[in-house]
Amino acid sequence: MLYIIQDLERYVTAPDNLPPQRMVTAELARRLGVGAQILPMSNQKIRTVIISGEERLPFQTYFVRRGCQPPVDDIHFSGIKQALPAPGVLQAILEANIVLLGPSNPFVSIGTILAVPGIREALKSTAGKVVAVSPIVNGKALKGPAARMLRGRGMEVSPASVCRLYEDFMDLFIADIQDEACRDSLEATGVPFSFCDTVMTAETDRVRMAAEVLKLCL
Repeated sequence: MLYIIQDLERYVTAPDNLPPQRMVTAELARRLGVGAQILPMSNQKIRTVIISGEERLPFQTYFVRRGCQPPVDDIHFSGIKQALPAPGVLQAILEANIVLLGPSNPFVSIGTILAVPGIREALKSTAGKVVAVSPIVNGKALKGPAARMLRGRGMEVSPASVCRLYEDFMDLFIADIQDEACRDSLEATGVPFSFCDTVMTAETDRVRMAAEVLKLCL
């Protein structure tokens, strides 16, 4: 099992002479007792900047200090054009049987990974099944500013809107059972979809949901 992560800065604070991101992720995995292989999306420094009117807000300023309140007009990934996928990332995607995009923010979590040159193309090319779980349930994001960001871009806060962001490489989209009323809008995307209980409030929920999603992938 492989995880590709984007937001290392949530978990570690380090000076500019930080070792390669892969070394950092490996050390974090060791300390946390995580046995699965974890790869950063890139070893280059990439910073998420929120454009709100005349303001350019570093993501942590927007997320923590400003509480996700400023309207989001645009999102800029500083350094993304010069970035390369970290060693092993493209190979892992191309050789995977299943590539699973978790129910994370499609703009500032998953979207940042997809913006790294070569990663979206690898998802289009892989022979593995590419599956995503919706972060939107019953018209809202259960965590974070995804719903606000969808509205800010003139998009409906629904699983179908998230699905359209991934439709060029997606093989299966999974929405929550509370969103079965969105069946028509999901069908309009042209992407195969299914429903399961994706809400996770306890460790047992996470285990159950993982098992259900893997069953749907097979």
